[in-house]
Amino acid sequence: MKLCRLKRPLIAEYKQKRYSGGASASTVNLDIAYICHFMNWCRDRDYYIGNNPAERMKDVNDNRRVIQLSREQTDELLLKAEGSVFTAVALAIHAGLRKQEILGLQWSDIDFKQNQIWIRPETSKGSKGRIVPLTEDLKEHLQQLYRENPYIGRVFAEWNSDYSFRKNWELLRDKLSFRKLPDGK
Repeated sequence: MKLCRLKRPLIAEYKQKRYSGGASASTVNLDIAYICHFMNWCRDRDYYIGNNPAERMKDVNDNRRVIQLSREQTDELLLKAEGSVFTAVALAIHAGLRKQEILGLQWSDIDFKQNQIWIRPETSKGSKGRIVPLTEDLKEHLQQLYRENPYIGRVFAEWNSDYSFRKNWELLRDKLSFRKLPDGK
């Protein structure tokens, strides 16, 4: 295809097909950013003359649900959670870990001396590792748990599947006085 044939309607069609084909909104938006960058590169080198057809295209919005809990709801969640579910909830609230990061967390990922958790790329969204700080409350809880059961391996070894997690999560949700929480999928 010649660059001069690349017009906004064609890019918009590509964007729609890519998104409806299962690509995430952020992936489609990144694709458009690459096209825009490429067209600017071509224009700077005189391979293309004219306006960049990908410039200022609206981003795909995936209308994600944003769930914010009040302090009272957070307290209730921590109060009613027990055992491993309490630990998972504490990791989500205090460290911002996602479900897959929680399920894949290993004791070797937790550095009590540096007060941080290493989120391995294979468990993180986007496959990029990151370091998350440990709050004092979370650190104390995890240290106590480790002292009681000095496991080698996964922190949640008893949850051998996503189903195990969901089942425990649903039991907790049933105890709560509010219903704002996702279903754990």
